[in-house]
Order: sequence, then structure tokens, then C-alpha cells
Amino acid sequence: MNVINVCFQHHKQAPYFFKDLSFALDKGLIHALHGKNGVGKSVFLNVLYGNMDPEAIVGGEIISEKIELMNQQFDQALVGQFTFIENIQFGSLGRFPSPFFRLKALSNVLTDDYLALIETFHINVKLPVNKLSGGQRQILTLLTQVHHSSEKFTLFSSYK
Repeated sequence: MNVINVCFQHHKQAPYFFKDLSFALDKGLIHALHGKNGVGKSVFLNVLYGNMDPEAIVGGEIISEKIELMNQQFDQALVGQFTFIENIQFGSLGRFPSPFFRLKALSNVLTDDYLALIETFHINVKLPVNKLSGGQRQILTLLTQVHHSSEKFTLFSSYK
């Protein structure tokens, strides 16, 4: 993803929210955007995604083939009674899976990278998701999206 001299205003009379912003993100890496509540992280991600009010004014250029934006209410993307692994498997089935789907074999899901994250964050993959901590569910949501399509830039906004 390349962002070149991007400017944003909420409407014509508003001051610039940001101006002449440029950066590049490499595919296949995890990038973080950190800041306090209310500083505009979600606004910034929505601008990158193209999800703005009709009155908003955006200048500059955003070059990216595929972008996906995940909602702050990440729990909406999870099935509470499924386990960690079952949620990753379910998420990989696509947007409208058949009610008669069969979950993929575990060997297709647990890559070395996933296992390292699971170990680092002490996640019990056999527990139903509704028994995991909020941070563990957030990690699961991100892994589900990455597993579903590693060809997209996933923009994820979180709050504390």
C-alpha cells in the first residue's frame, strides 16, 4: 500500500484532519497504529478504506489493490460457542458458507506462525471463544481475517 500526499477534511469548512501524509506499507507484514481514544485512528483507517461521509474531502493518492476494514466490534465476526480453531476454519469458508459445511482438517489451520501466537498469548484453543479474554478474541479475529485472505491489507481499529 502506498499513501502519497493524502489530505483529509470532514467537510469543506473544516480544518484539515491531516495533510500531506505519505507512507508505504509492505505486504505480508503486520503494521500497528497506536494512539489514545479520540485522536482519529478509526477516521484515518476509514479514509484509507474509502468509507467516509459524502461531505468529506480527500486529496492525494492511496494505492492498494485490496483493503479490508474490520469493525471495532470484532466479536460480531466470531461464533461464541465455537473454539478458537473452529472460528478460524469457519472464517476461511467465505462470506456465505453452506449450512452443510465440513470444517477443514486442523493441519490446514495451525501454521507455525499461528502456533507461536497461540503460545505467546497463552490461548487455550479448545475453549469456546466466549470463554477467552477480549484480547485473545481480538487476536482470533485478526487471524481469521489473515487466514481467509492473506492477499488483502486488513485495517483493524481497536479501542481501550
